[in-house]
Amino acid sequence: MLGSSSVVGETVYVSVIGPNIGTFGYNVRRGKKVFYNDQGEYNPVISDGKRIYLTGASTIRAFEPKPPGHGKGEHRKKNRGHRKSN
Repeated sequence: MLGSSSVVGETVYVSVIGPNIGTFGYNVRRGKKVFYNDQGEYNPVISDGKRIYLTGASTIRAFEPKPPGHGKGEHRKKNRGHRKSN
């Protein structure tokens, strides 16, 4: 682990540099991994209460919570690009 951990809701986030590079999120009650992304730097995530933001060396990614029961993990990546018209 490099840097401090962040706790948002019931998930603790840590960023790692080395053979297992990325940001990991673990459920604080069970210790089960509930989030992974290959980006991350010294302070893993911040939150505005609606989504989490993950900062990399030159990027910022936003993730929104997944509704309960909709697949593994607790967050989905928020796409902010324009939709292509057909």
